[in-house]
Parts: sequence; C-alpha cells; structure tokens
Amino acid sequence: YISGSIPFAKIIAGMRGVDIQKVGSGNIGFANVERVMGLKYALPVLVGDIAKGLLPVVLARSNDLNSTTLSLVGAAAIIGHVFPVWLGFKGGKAIATSIGVATGLNILFGGVALVAYLILRKLLKDAALRSLGTIGCLVLIGFIISSPFKWFLVVNLLFVIWTHRNNLREIHAKREKHV
Repeated sequence: YISGSIPFAKIIAGMRGVDIQKVGSGNIGFANVERVMGLKYALPVLVGDIAKGLLPVVLARSNDLNSTTLSLVGAAAIIGHVFPVWLGFKGGKAIATSIGVATGLNILFGGVALVAYLILRKLLKDAALRSLGTIGCLVLIGFIISSPFKWFLVVNLLFVIWTHRNNLREIHAKREKHV
C-alpha cells in the first residue's frame, strides 16, 4: 500500500511549481501530467507509477509466494495509488500502477500492455478509453494463456472502470449530444 501511495505526479509536477491536483482533470496520473505539462514531465510519472506496482510484486515473487498472495500484494499497491494516505485518500485511476503489477505477475502482461497502449494511442483520442482498453487487453491475454492471475485481472478491470466512472459518464453525455 505504501509503495502504491507514492504520488509521483504530485512530486514531479510540484518540483516545477505545478499543483497537478488543481489543473487539468485534477488527477495525479500520467495522462493529466502529459496534458498539462507535456510528455517530458509525464514520462517520469509513468515510470514511477509502473515501478510502484511492479517492485512490490517482484519482491513478493522473490519470496516464492503463491498466486493469491501475489495478487493481494498487487491489489494493495493499486489501492494505495487510488487512495493515497498522503493526499487525503484522493489519488489516481490506477492504470500505470496496474500495468506495473500485471508485469510483475507475468512479464508477458507488460509487453501486451505496451503494445495495446501504443496501438490504442494511435486509434483513440480519449485517454480514458485508451486506458480501459489497455487493461481490458490484459484480461484477454490472461484468459488466452490461462494465467492463474486471470480473475485478479478481471477484478482489477472492474476497479479501474469504477475509477473512470466520471470519464465514462462524460463520454456518454458527449455522444448523446451528437445523436
């Protein structure tokens, strides 16, 4: 949980005098930092947010823990990102941290996430849809390879859909106006 709760976006943006929670979407994630400050500042946030999910799982793996325990370690990092104690439990939407956790569970997941995100970045304008599509691809590959983590990936997808609920409402409202 503590690893997941490190607010890299808040720290990196703050070093440049920007309170990332008060600009753009107010979210403490890669997409908001990229939108507000550019890719130069967003990439370190992305690396930090992936690492804070990846490292606890890799450490737990090195202790030869079972898949349930590994999933719980990953879930704690993800929950720490979404509900960080340092920011009054108001955090990010868990995409990069989820990718870090998934990569720690199975390196193949990291490759799938990278390819999926890059393809979706070319195809979709909306960051929320790209993010959800990327996490959805992790679920798909989890079932294709019959991973012991496939149900963790499903629960994680449902959780990140929940974290994106306001984005999804906005997308739906915009589409209704165009009908």
